[in-house]
Amino acid sequence: MPGKKTKYLDDPIYKIYPDFPVLILDNYEWSEAEVKDSMHFHYYLEIGRCNRGAGQIVTEKTENTYRTGDITMIPPNLLHATRNRGDAVTSWSYLFIDIEDLLNIFRFPTGRNRERLMEVCHLGVQVIDRDNAERINCILEEINSLNTVREGMYKMQIITCLLQILMEMANMVHKETVPDDRNGEEIQILPAVDYIYTHYMEQIKVSTLAEMCHFSESYFRKVFLKTKGLPPLEYLNCIRIREAARMLLQTNLPIRVISERCGYQAVSSFERNFTKRMGKLPGKWRDEQRKSGIKYI
Repeated sequence: MPGKKTKYLDDPIYKIYPDFPVLILDNYEWSEAEVKDSMHFHYYLEIGRCNRGAGQIVTEKTENTYRTGDITMIPPNLLHATRNRGDAVTSWSYLFIDIEDLLNIFRFPTGRNRERLMEVCHLGVQVIDRDNAERINCILEEINSLNTVREGMYKMQIITCLLQILMEMANMVHKETVPDDRNGEEIQILPAVDYIYTHYMEQIKVSTLAEMCHFSESYFRKVFLKTKGLPPLEYLNCIRIREAARMLLQTNLPIRVISERCGYQAVSSFERNFTKRMGKLPGKWRDEQRKSGIKYI
């Protein structure tokens, strides 16, 4: 095996704020000691730019070489590690993107174009050579500049840039690229994931989701857990809590109304799940966020 599976490090799905489906890390440094043994995965699509250094991105099945200036793309939930070569430290800029949330913010229509973007995001590790990455590098520079200045509608501008990057990636990836079994399963459950995002406020049965993917319920549960890192109903809970956080920040609706609109039949169930995901009761979380002065689009 190219990579040694020693530990899992996962990013809880609720850590990216509502209405801003990206975490931006600029000039993030990896030392050889930090990356020598560990492998990890994220719930989000990882797009990276190597600012300094060279090495390999390894998975349980593949090795992909990178060098300074290259752009990398790693699918959600894919166990991987970055191995330095030569330099003791490599420097990276990263975007961690919630793909489903990004497309839903834009109300990106269902159909072949949406499917193509989703497929490209799950094709395994992709490395775009720096000689072919000039346009993507320009967009990444724009994102980092907007995130540094943070003026006006910078969040919406960044979100627009993210969509541009995905479309550039889709145009670059060769059609003959064949996804491995894990990524193929990720694509197969996309109908269920899309349904969760658009019907989270309803009572959803796992059997209904399984039928959409033409799986038995037991096999669907197994594939969903394997590809998303969470059971289907727990994933649904994460989406509901994120939508609740959006409403808490953007409206003055009572907690009871928000609970109902997010699909919870009892306020106590909503408060329990919200506290589990966000660390505080919804009312207290809303007050603290508003007192912090943070502005949301």
